Amino acid sequence: MGVMPRSIVNALVALGLAGLILAAGQVTTELVPGLDIAPQTGVIAMVVAVGLFTGLNARAGNRRVRMASAQQREDALRLTPQPGKGLLVILRHSRSGKNVGFDVNLNGVTLAQLRPRQFVILPVTPGSHEVLIAVSGAPAGTVFTPASVEMGEGDVHFLETQTALGIARTTIHLSPLADSVQLRARLDTAAMILPDVR
Repeated sequence: MGVMPRSIVNALVALGLAGLILAAGQVTTELVPGLDIAPQTGVIAMVVAVGLFTGLNARAGNRRVRMASAQQREDALRLTPQPGKGLLVILRHSRSGKNVGFDVNLNGVTLAQLRPRQFVILPVTPGSHEVLIAVSGAPAGTVFTPASVEMGEGDVHFLETQTALGIARTTIHLSPLADSVQLRARLDTAAMILPDVR
């Protein structure tokens, strides 16, 4: 027997909670003479179920990540690429969508997942690279815009996730940053994630 898909599990959890709310409304109506809260209970149950299902699906893609040790962080923040490589520093500083992990994809391969106030440093070979942020379980209409990076040997490029929330759609993209005292201060207040082992 296979593993049940996460979206089905989320639907069952949401429906189970809605059923409990409906049952509580029915019991209350029967116990209190002259009180009929069944219609209101039905609306509340529907709103709670839809909200819970949406929230659980948005978080379904979250996973455990490896945090850098103090020594790994100190070494990495020297930002000295290995011979024949460059470094790509990706920062997620904003708290927008704070419960949802942002997957960092480099050339179509997921290498890390960032939550707010986290960053990852990726060693990259020289050449053209496409970097994309993706979110598992994102609502339909979410737009993920890739960033192109021309990496040279010894280069260090900085990118920051940007989220533009709209009524009809949300756009998530990466913006280039210049190395600066302000950027280094933001990195100092963020946790460092280690890239996935490939």
